[in-house]
Amino acid sequence: MIHTRDEKLLSSLDADIKAAFETLMIHQTKQSLYSFLQEVQPGRLLVNRDFLASDWRTKGYFFSFDPLIEGNSYPQPSLFLLGRQDAICGYRDHVELLEHFPASTFSILDSAGHMLEIEQRSLVQTHFSDWLDRLALYTASK
Repeated sequence: MIHTRDEKLLSSLDADIKAAFETLMIHQTKQSLYSFLQEVQPGRLLVNRDFLASDWRTKGYFFSFDPLIEGNSYPQPSLFLLGRQDAICGYRDHVELLEHFPASTFSILDSAGHMLEIEQRSLVQTHFSDWLDRLALYTASK
């Protein structure tokens, strides 16, 4: 695994930003920090911190029903992009979803954490472009 860490940069950060940046990003560089501050941090400033401090993980983190009933499948083109080094939601648990999505692209991107749209931007954009093309063809055929 490639993990880039700029200690001097990290030591200059506010404690809250540093903690989030270290948790979400495996490439902790000046460029990834810039993207993080532009694309992620504005949303973090709007988050409901009381909710996050609550017991939401035990009272509503999961669906109260199984949205993927055995035997159901969804024929629409779908896209699953996962970061191999994602410490938040990982990638292994998602493999079981494949049986429900026969027209899916399922890609595990190495050298990407939870913010794979920043750390592997060109791959994410390529996958999205392909998915949108497939979705347009699917929609036109209906």
